[in-house]
Amino acid sequence: MVGDPGDYLTFDLSKDTNHLVVSKSQQEGQQNLWLMDLLRGSTTRLTIEEALHSDPRWSPDGRKIIFGSTRDPSRSPFQLSLPGSAPEQIFKFDGKAFALDDWSPDGRHLLYHDASCPELWALPLAGGRKPFLVTRSIAGFVDQARFSPDGHWVAYNTNESGRFEVKIVPFPPTGDKWQISTAGGGQPTWRRDGRELYFLTPDGTLTAVDVRRDKTFAWGEARPLFKTQLNVSYEMEQYLPAPDGKRFLLLGPAAEDLRAPFTVLVNWTALLKK
Repeated sequence: MVGDPGDYLTFDLSKDTNHLVVSKSQQEGQQNLWLMDLLRGSTTRLTIEEALHSDPRWSPDGRKIIFGSTRDPSRSPFQLSLPGSAPEQIFKFDGKAFALDDWSPDGRHLLYHDASCPELWALPLAGGRKPFLVTRSIAGFVDQARFSPDGHWVAYNTNESGRFEVKIVPFPPTGDKWQISTAGGGQPTWRRDGRELYFLTPDGTLTAVDVRRDKTFAWGEARPLFKTQLNVSYEMEQYLPAPDGKRFLLLGPAAEDLRAPFTVLVNWTALLKK
């Protein structure tokens, strides 16, 4: 169990799994970033502002964090360098509500969406920083997009069919699209080797799908791993896998008698139905 009781919201795990960056709501109109050292059990506050900072994402080298902030009315992305620096705006978003999804493994692109539009966009972090469309849904919302570890695929959830499902598109985009879940799903994440994709079903079951990546995308049947008892969100992350897929970090209790905001579930195979 990690962290002190409080209103922890969006979060991201560093690539070495030693640190967790979280946004924490302390009072109305304020949501700041905190850094948790998972080895030492210490917590450091990164921002002290009367603003809302959300959706923090680590750079691939673990030296920077990008996040959306109401420092700008459209929640444009800001960046801070570790161990400590003042946030710096990196892009002026011209939409209504910027929502950061992911940072590419090579550090060259950000995935984001406008909370008011069913579209997923990529922002190059070099050159003219001109965004380009990754995918568009015919209706509803697009959210919780994640790059595959090799950066060639993007998983996300959308409710364009009337129910949230997990889908995959190539990156850079080609127009192809595949639906991975069959009975509802959200919050897709990847195992570090890219050979397994995880998502939550509507009843909170953490589910795995074997993946084969080549010139085309192929996948196996969905396998339920364990029931998380999470009230599934399709807009905010609630879990992340360890690189090997043998441990999972959960936002919220993994059982009724646990009250910590973050729980590291290690022996999850014991929860499988016999």
